[in-house]
Amino acid sequence: MQELTIEETIDRIDHLIDTGKGDPGRLDNIRTRLRKNQSLFESDKLYVEKLLSSSIVFKHKEHLQNPLLPQVKKLIDAGSGDNGRLQSIHDTLLKGKSLYQSDYRYVQKKLNELSNNPIGENSEKKTTKQTDGVSSSFQEITNTRDVISSSFNGDQSVVTVYDTAKNNDVKITDEKIPAESENTELSKIKLATQEQIKQIETEKTNLESQIKIERELIASQTKLFEQLSSQKAEVERVRAERVALLDKLKEERDALTKQSKAEKDELIEIQKEQNEIENQIQQDQIRLKNMRESYQSNSYEQKTLINQLKEEEDELNKTKTQLDEIRSQIRLEQQSLEGESAQQKENLQKLKSEKESLEKAQAEYDAILSQIESEKTALSKYNELKGSLKLEIKNLMKSKKQRLKLINSISKEKEKISILKKEDEKKLSEQKILVRKLKKEKSDYEKLKLKLRKIEEKTKDLKHTSSTTAKKPSKPKKSETTAKKPSKPKKSETTAKKPSKPKKSEI
Repeated sequence: MQELTIEETIDRIDHLIDTGKGDPGRLDNIRTRLRKNQSLFESDKLYVEKLLSSSIVFKHKEHLQNPLLPQVKKLIDAGSGDNGRLQSIHDTLLKGKSLYQSDYRYVQKKLNELSNNPIGENSEKKTTKQTDGVSSSFQEITNTRDVISSSFNGDQSVVTVYDTAKNNDVKITDEKIPAESENTELSKIKLATQEQIKQIETEKTNLESQIKIERELIASQTKLFEQLSSQKAEVERVRAERVALLDKLKEERDALTKQSKAEKDELIEIQKEQNEIENQIQQDQIRLKNMRESYQSNSYEQKTLINQLKEEEDELNKTKTQLDEIRSQIRLEQQSLEGESAQQKENLQKLKSEKESLEKAQAEYDAILSQIESEKTALSKYNELKGSLKLEIKNLMKSKKQRLKLINSISKEKEKISILKKEDEKKLSEQKILVRKLKKEKSDYEKLKLKLRKIEEKTKDLKHTSSTTAKKPSKPKKSETTAKKPSKPKKSETTAKKPSKPKKSEI
């Protein structure tokens, strides 16, 4: 660490004050003490060395011996005058310091008295009394300075220091000193005391305003912390609701998945049964074709029967085309039924009923085939065959009507299924929107949680700062002589600087 002399230190302090680094008031007080060649308090010395990153070396200039020094020594040895005052003057001259004007005149007076004839006892007693009065006044001033200094750094309050200094000021004012030089000295001390009282009042006002600001800041931070706590509870509640809603949506999705899978399996079985019915219809067509070929050798009535059989065959072809259409519709419905709602169970029940009606129609058709087979064996019995054919025609007409009803019911079910599909798609879109909202709320919650953590850290820092401002400054050392003016200790940086308020964006 670099060592600096007093002159270099003063230059560096001037530069710090110009650049605005450090506490200007404290640096100005330190600079004044260095210019007066006075020793610094330990706290001030450490403060300056920390700012300058250098140590201060106090190298005092060697002063030439004052010519008054041996004469004052002579007065002390001769016992002329106040021995205590002369000893104080002697010590001041030894340190190379200049004397007060009153002390200088006092020494000259005593030297003149010593060079002339000795003075009577009454004159000596009078001088001694005056000197004792002045010494007592100096003692009271010293006590006043000690009280003020200890009040700055001790446990007493600023108001007690103010009252003590004011009372001492009254005592000094009431003190009457005959000597004109001593009155001048006391007036200087009185002015210094009054200046200290003003400084104490200013310090008291600053401390009260700073305490008020700190209390308001702590109150605002407490209110902000309470608001954040309530917001945090609200976020937790919303988060719990979101989790419950997600669980509910998951259960509904699983149920719909299982239901759609079951319906898909049922549709596959229905498709297989329809394929079997189609194969049977094809076989019946082949049988009718063979019967038509066998009936070509018969009479006119047989031809009419064949025509009727052709009509039946046409009707069967139409039935086949209708079944093909039904199968294609069922295939389309099979593709669209995936992900449908719970109302599809009723549709499946209706499809099952339609399946039963188809089975009945197939049974009737089988009966017709059996009757045709019986007619083939009993071709000779034309009349019976004619009646049976009429009956079969009626049955076929009934089955045709039933198939038409089945087709109509299937078309209606198809419309219902399309409506249900639209409703499910609408519900699915609403669920997607809700999921996006929940994701957004989750991100907002994470951001709010991060802000809350930052504000809690800032609150801890503010509490730590307020605790450091409550600490009192260390007690300064006493000055070397009782004649020096007491210097006012400065506040530490922690009490001078106000804690920075948190930004609104962070809150």
